[in-house]
Amino acid sequence: DLFRMADLFLNIALGMIIFQLGQRFSLRWLRRNPWIVVTSLLESGCAFAGVYFALTRLGIAEPPALIAAAIAMSSSPLIAPVVARDLHAEGQVTERTLCLVVLNSVLAFLTVAFMLSFLRSDGTLEKIYFRPLYILLGSVLVGLGLGFVAAVLSGSVILLTSLIVIGIGTVCSLRLSALIALLVFGVMIKNYVHEFRLATFDTGAFGRLFVVVLFVASGAMLPLQWQPQWALPVLAFVVVRLAVKTAAVTALARPSGISLKKGALLGMMLMPLSITEFALVRETAQSHPEIGGELGAIVFPAIVLMELIGPITSQWALRLAHEAHEPVREAA
Repeated sequence: DLFRMADLFLNIALGMIIFQLGQRFSLRWLRRNPWIVVTSLLESGCAFAGVYFALTRLGIAEPPALIAAAIAMSSSPLIAPVVARDLHAEGQVTERTLCLVVLNSVLAFLTVAFMLSFLRSDGTLEKIYFRPLYILLGSVLVGLGLGFVAAVLSGSVILLTSLIVIGIGTVCSLRLSALIALLVFGVMIKNYVHEFRLATFDTGAFGRLFVVVLFVASGAMLPLQWQPQWALPVLAFVVVRLAVKTAAVTALARPSGISLKKGALLGMMLMPLSITEFALVRETAQSHPEIGGELGAIVFPAIVLMELIGPITSQWALRLAHEAHEPVREAA
């Protein structure tokens, strides 16, 4: 019971942060600049291909290499928004990072669902595609439903908090994606619900507490029986993922309307991974124990490493892009 309560608290904490991220996602901006969508597809696809190739070359079996490559497509929806808020960052790199984090997180989740369906199936197309489509459509409908209720009731921040908790309970019971549902909910609030369009849901000090708890939870999930022979695959996962994401984003920097320097800094912003990717590994281990051990030995340490280094590189990137506006502290 204690573990279930802790898991529920973690889901609520993560859900509130994901909802805040969805609130900053502008559909109008994507319509004006579709190159952002193209950039997301390219950098996610390159991360998948690069990590899969590197791991299989190092002797990792195909099933765990496929899931690890799918997870490598993602970027943490937790770290980038928190770093941007703490630095009061505004600008092209900041806003593009938040958009890309949303897009590639959804792509990664659906790709992992597709891969797991493929591993479970006997080769029939219906069994392969049913689960990913169920997750996508069901999660989107839950998010739209939450947005509709918020629009009809026209309540306060307390209403939004209640709807987030209800949404998390709904997707958990239906085995859907809280990530997708709450992102859709946040996007609806941002773009379509006029009563909340100018209001930003901010957890404030509680949000920072949630982040600390999520970081501690990530460390607690790290396997204690890790062996040194996994060091090279872990290093390959980290280096290849960062390199191909940065290269892909930089290659499309000028067509999408930013300089090559900002394109490279944007690639650095996509480095962090966090507890959301832990959840994907855990789901894989529960449904396929035979590949869970090998997958966890590679991805868990890589996530912890990027979770530790990622906030630092993200701060550097925002400062080098001249988008950080930290308040000046007066001398005592």
